[in-house]
Amino acid sequence: MTNDHLHNYLWRVLLPIRMYGRFIVNGTWNGDRTLCMTFDCDKGDDMEAVPRLLSLLREESIPSGFALYGRLANRYPKVVEEILRSGHEIINHSFSHVSFRSLEFDQMKGEIMSFQEQMNEGFAYAVRGFRAPHLMWKYNHSLFRLLRENALYDSSYVGSGVAIINGTVEIPLTACPQHPQVCFDFSHHFEFPLVRSSFGNYLRLWQRLLRNNYFVNIYLDPRLVMDGSLEKILRRIPKGWQFEKLGNVARRLGSTVSQ
Repeated sequence: MTNDHLHNYLWRVLLPIRMYGRFIVNGTWNGDRTLCMTFDCDKGDDMEAVPRLLSLLREESIPSGFALYGRLANRYPKVVEEILRSGHEIINHSFSHVSFRSLEFDQMKGEIMSFQEQMNEGFAYAVRGFRAPHLMWKYNHSLFRLLRENALYDSSYVGSGVAIINGTVEIPLTACPQHPQVCFDFSHHFEFPLVRSSFGNYLRLWQRLLRNNYFVNIYLDPRLVMDGSLEKILRRIPKGWQFEKLGNVARRLGSTVSQ
């Protein structure tokens, strides 16, 4: 069922309970209006949609990033190569796509470093950023320590702007204007049990997000946006916004991290 009012009401009631104590990043941004649009590839359908997506990004001159996990990249090496040839960034999404919320330090290290080695050895590519599968809810000191030790920026939390946390550049996924405990994504708009948001409401919130922020970081699922949805999202972006890769944003903050 699609009902914008009921969908909004249910999320407002349930989120404070479900997401109680979630770590929200309150970052800042002093630059021009900057939009980071990345794509999370969690399923084979995502990887199969990537070639068409790359063509669209090329037509629109949009630099982007793709969060991949190792086992999926192993199944689609030619897609990984095409992403790199197109000049986009690859983001470490772990090796086996297991939730990091309950992993010990050594388990997290194994997941992250296995992916790093895979990209280095198989594709001669040095990955610079990380995004936890299913994102992170609580502040995790061990994760930030691990990322700092390996000079990786992070994009696993929800919030605003950009921040330096425990010596690590954190580029949070921008919070939904209606439901600030979750990021602005397709999942909570269209995959909520029983009641979905309309795509029209999603676009209205998208425009609201762009009006009220100078820095926006969102992710999309390739398999869900190649039905014409991405073109509609892009058409709603006002003039004055510039697209940027997450890695370039992290590099701009590098001098701050070293202080």
